[in-house]
Amino acid sequence: MKYINSLKLFTKKILFHAEIRNDNWLKTQAESCMEPELTMDFDTNISSHKSSQAEICERRDRYIKKLLSDKIYSFKNPLVIINPFSCSPLSALIIFNTEEKACIRYTIKGMREARDYTSCIDTPETEHAIPVLGLFDGCINNILLELLDENKNVISQKTIKIKTAPAPRKLAHSIDIRKKEQPFNKSFIFATGGYSGANYAFDEAGNIRWYLTSQIHPYGLHLLGNGHLLAPLKNIRRPNYGNAHSVIANEIDFLGRVYHTYCHPEGYHHWCISKSNKNLIMASSSIHDTYMENVISEIDYLSGNTIRSINVNDIFDETYITRYDWAHVNAFEYIEDEDCVIVSFRNIHTIAKIDMTSKQIIWLLANPDFYKNTLQRNKVLTPDTDIKWFFQQHGVKIIKRENTTDKKIITLALFDNHTANRRPVDYFDASENSSVKIFEIDENTMTVKMTHSLDVPMSATRSNIDADFEHDTDIIYGMSANLEKSYAPYRSCITGFDIDTNELITQIYAKNDFFCAKFIDFELEKNMPDINSKFTSMENNYIRGSLSNLINIRILPDKIKNAPAIYEQVLDSDDTVTKVQFKLVGNILEIFAKDHELKNVYLSGPEDTYKQTFTDTKQLTKIFKQHSYFHAVSLDTLPAGRYDISIEYGNYAYSTPYWIEKK
Repeated sequence: MKYINSLKLFTKKILFHAEIRNDNWLKTQAESCMEPELTMDFDTNISSHKSSQAEICERRDRYIKKLLSDKIYSFKNPLVIINPFSCSPLSALIIFNTEEKACIRYTIKGMREARDYTSCIDTPETEHAIPVLGLFDGCINNILLELLDENKNVISQKTIKIKTAPAPRKLAHSIDIRKKEQPFNKSFIFATGGYSGANYAFDEAGNIRWYLTSQIHPYGLHLLGNGHLLAPLKNIRRPNYGNAHSVIANEIDFLGRVYHTYCHPEGYHHWCISKSNKNLIMASSSIHDTYMENVISEIDYLSGNTIRSINVNDIFDETYITRYDWAHVNAFEYIEDEDCVIVSFRNIHTIAKIDMTSKQIIWLLANPDFYKNTLQRNKVLTPDTDIKWFFQQHGVKIIKRENTTDKKIITLALFDNHTANRRPVDYFDASENSSVKIFEIDENTMTVKMTHSLDVPMSATRSNIDADFEHDTDIIYGMSANLEKSYAPYRSCITGFDIDTNELITQIYAKNDFFCAKFIDFELEKNMPDINSKFTSMENNYIRGSLSNLINIRILPDKIKNAPAIYEQVLDSDDTVTKVQFKLVGNILEIFAKDHELKNVYLSGPEDTYKQTFTDTKQLTKIFKQHSYFHAVSLDTLPAGRYDISIEYGNYAYSTPYWIEKK
């Protein structure tokens, strides 16, 4: 068998002009030379027990660095690792050394009506681990690899062949290009989130060129300013007043490498962006006052701790605070030089500019009639022309700003879903379409005019707008993320307009829904900085931020001491049966349970007992009550020792056969 495998490897090397390996090979090699400091901090009898994803990726990076340090591969005989981090199948790493420093350029040769795609690493190095992104699925890709000097002259070149597996069934043939009058300014459209669970990118011919296999929350991946992505995990959440939010989010790149894991006790939802200092501004909830999706927080990039928050309950009067989800923050833009956010509040049909420092409203873009009986009426912009008002909007985006001594004008766009079921108003006009709306706001005169209202297919929820105004000031796109059933089999649509003529220039239908879609390029040094030179730059700070702390209750309550043992099944409050599961991932104990049924978790040690409670919120919506997910218990503050695990679930208490030992 060993001889046959060697023969296969030799044959592949001849056919593909490189040594071809996959993620399983990299995993095995990395684990075989695992560093001592990467060993686990816990022993347990829980069968699902593994290191954090960041640690696993760090091991693989260290092995790649070892390959480069040992100078095993050359430009003439490189190593290609397909899908090196096991969750980005249309990606690869090409690994080799050069005697002299060189820049690298690669070109994926076009096929299936798509053009060549070229990307370059401009920093000259002798150690090269080149991320190849944008491969075609289900075929043999031809990659032109070029060595360049500092003046971008070609020193040497060769062609490498990379074979990829077909895309998953739900992505195959899922894109229908109906109209495309001109090429995209960027190479790919990136679609993320939604209930289809598809996170992917496609080219202007409709070919799938990137996708992620990790399970991501339906709010999707968030593009960060450093070229990475924030990936909130789908199945690790926190009970809330309504939709349970993801409390664990990984910072990843497009190869799927995990850099850090962020923990947030209240959880992430809808939207996250990054400042120039890498700090995150994200949407959260004020779970301690019975409201949800009403907080905007700034998270320190290095520590993961919350620096400051705005609870919008504190800056509006009580007129519309009539339900737990009264505001529903779903998108925002950040203006760094003013330290302000422009926020979309879906459930009050409002766009607001808020000063993050003073926590005060600067202006409100909404129908003045909506605020005429509120304390905020003087903050409402005055329309200087008739405006066709928006309802339950998403995806606010700044198009242009003029901020001079004489002028202070913001041009912004939004996706008008144009439904009003969450906040009925008597001036709602029941349009059959959603629309892209563009507004010009004069902040000196506190006036607003609508310059465009462009109809797009009706999308009752989610959706966004996108534009590449750095390169083309004339084109804007409406991303209808959740089409009505009448559009079956399509679930989403991307519609592009020339805003000078209002002419439809692009229309693309897709069979998967999404949360939002954006144009992107895989610019290597922007998307993956330091990939060649700093494989161990993560400072071993894998986990950033924290979850709710364990409480030391000293002694295990008698009802828990005498509780019957369970292995897999427990009873919900209505006496239906649920299968409960336990995992230990890094320093987080995960317990799978139905929403608001897991009450308390007990860790009983030789001296003290610690409790994690999940009883600080109530479920007010029937649909969310049916959701099941993993509840996270952080073991950060747990002292060393061995602990038995017990739980309160539904109306009953249970002991379990599981234990953990912290070293």
